[in-house]
Amino acid sequence: MKRLSTGMLAVLAALMVMAGMRVAFRNQRIIASLGTEHEILVAQAAAMGLVPGSADTGKAGFRTKKFQREERAGRSAPASLSRIMDLALRVQQAGYDGKSKDLGTQKMDTELKDGLMHLSPQQIRELLGFLRKNDEIEYETRQSLATFAMAMLKERDFEAFLEICLESTDLLEEHLLNSAFAEWVRRDPGAAVAWVRKNGKARPELVNEDTKSALIVAASDTDPAFAFDLVSELALERGWAAAMRIANRAYTPERRTATLAALRGYLSGLDDPQARAYAAQKAYYEFGWSMRLQGYEAAVAWIGGANLSSQELEWVADGLGYNAIRENHTEWFGWMAENLSPTKRDERISAIIGGWAKSDFHAAGSWLADAPDDAVIKPVAVRAYAEAVAPFEPVNAEQWALTLPAGESRQALLWRIHRSWPETDVAARAAFAKRHGLE
Repeated sequence: MKRLSTGMLAVLAALMVMAGMRVAFRNQRIIASLGTEHEILVAQAAAMGLVPGSADTGKAGFRTKKFQREERAGRSAPASLSRIMDLALRVQQAGYDGKSKDLGTQKMDTELKDGLMHLSPQQIRELLGFLRKNDEIEYETRQSLATFAMAMLKERDFEAFLEICLESTDLLEEHLLNSAFAEWVRRDPGAAVAWVRKNGKARPELVNEDTKSALIVAASDTDPAFAFDLVSELALERGWAAAMRIANRAYTPERRTATLAALRGYLSGLDDPQARAYAAQKAYYEFGWSMRLQGYEAAVAWIGGANLSSQELEWVADGLGYNAIRENHTEWFGWMAENLSPTKRDERISAIIGGWAKSDFHAAGSWLADAPDDAVIKPVAVRAYAEAVAPFEPVNAEQWALTLPAGESRQALLWRIHRSWPETDVAARAAFAKRHGLE
């Protein structure tokens, strides 16, 4: 089957634009009013006997001759939708003919979107029914038309939108269904959960892993404990992923405290020690990551009051990456030195400095030059920085390596710099090896 035309790809792209669509479409309607081409096309359609029916063909591609087929019994679109189906076929044909960028095609595409925008709930039901039977329009295009019409209805009448979603899902894209559940649970979590409990097994196409997850995450915005109860009740295949997403949404210290308590309750109910540890590791990581939205003082205060075990503390520290601590590297490194085991401390400092150096070695180098000569932190940071920049700044790496005291640690770093030295710079690499006795 042929790929979607550029004109129809525009329809798909438009699905991603929700809040700002209306103004854009008003402007596009001005274009559609220019000239008389629209009236000419309508007249031509009538003269050709064009109807929005569908042929029961499995042949790849749509050809002009299909416009000349007689309407088949039971396949005609409702009168209010005839023009929409007509335009969908014509835009598709224009793509096959290499005319998707023509002004006439763009006008038709604009009119098609405009028509989909203003369908009533009942008209959308009729549209979905007709699209299911129509095989002249490619499936991906039928799905995009249905999803677009429903997305526009969602903005105007959420209750009707939700009702249709629950009635029929086969032509709607997953992101729209997920957003419907998320919005529903925010508005009426009790009703949403009751529906899932009643219909989940009978409607697997709707109540699947993704929609369950969306339901749980939305519930966590108001009640983390309820959200974790749902993780257990709905038996998610990847409960750890749901726990991770719930923890990720704990943006404030207060919400993080509530989520931590709920998480501990959920983990205590897991019988498998391996599954329990994995879910905990993922969730506590997200607690650390969420601290990027806070200042150092507030984050440290929360950690201090959370009564974390040494293992929980290390999992939180795993989430303290460069972006989480970019404003207070020195303070955070000091905190790590005081609160983490030497192994975990060195691991985190090395990972943060190494990532920073690879993304902005000038800034990382400036920080390193001004950092206090701490006997614990500075050597770890120097080694991480030198290793990170060695493949593209080997001389810089060498200079930093030589700031370390002579001994096994420095010699091991020099060996690593030598292995990372650009192979295209053979002479400099050989000279480096000779200087440091690496030959």
